[in-house]
Formats: sequence, C-alpha cells, structure tokens
Amino acid sequence: MIRQTMTPERTIFFAGETIAFTLEGTGASSAGRAVVRTNLGRAAVRREEVIAHTETGAPVSETDWHDIPMEKRDGIWEIRLPLTEVGVFEAKCCFIPENGGRILWPAGENFRFKVEPAGTACANSIYSAFV
Repeated sequence: MIRQTMTPERTIFFAGETIAFTLEGTGASSAGRAVVRTNLGRAAVRREEVIAHTETGAPVSETDWHDIPMEKRDGIWEIRLPLTEVGVFEAKCCFIPENGGRILWPAGENFRFKVEPAGTACANSIYSAFV
C-alpha cells in the first residue's frame, strides 16, 4: 500500500510558502517514476477555460492538470513545490510503473488547498475580524 504525505499538513497557505509531498510504499526495487499530478502553477489555463465556457459554452476540459516529477531519496519519493500563485488547487501523488502497468494511487481524495496573497498573512480582513 502506498502512502502520500504533505508537509505542512494544512489547507490554507500564503504565496511565497512551499509545500512538500512524499510518496512511500512503491517498493525500493520498483522500476518507474513518481509524480505529483496537480493543477498548481496553471491558474491562467484554468481561468481561460472558465471564461471560454461562460462566454461560448465550450466544455471545461481541465487541461490545467499536469505531472511534476518527484525525486527518489532512500526509497521515498519527494518534492518541494513553491506556491507562487493565488488560487484553489488540488494535488495527488502517484507511481507510474516503467512497464506501462496500472498507475498506483494512494488511498483517499485529492489534496485540495488554497493559496492566499502574501499580503494577507499578517492582516485581518473583515471576514476574520468580527466573529
């Protein structure tokens, strides 16, 4: 069974921070590669699809998803990603066997997280100032 972990384990981040993903349990001798499948870094693509859908009815094809390769260290796949754009994103690690076999996914849903502007990291907004 493979397992994905994220560090830090929270769902709200600020632009300028980083997030680390690890993938364990793929087997030390397994030939293949691990990736983070995500829409992080492609907010502009997603916005274009949403605008086209609204204006012309074009289907939202979710071409903002892409794979970011992970590095293997001591049998564990790792990657640290900078959070450079504001938005709501999803990510999930997977292992792609070299022989073209079935992609291995950890149990559970995609990791969904929000990146807020860096300027709001130390300031209150009206939504959080009045409880």
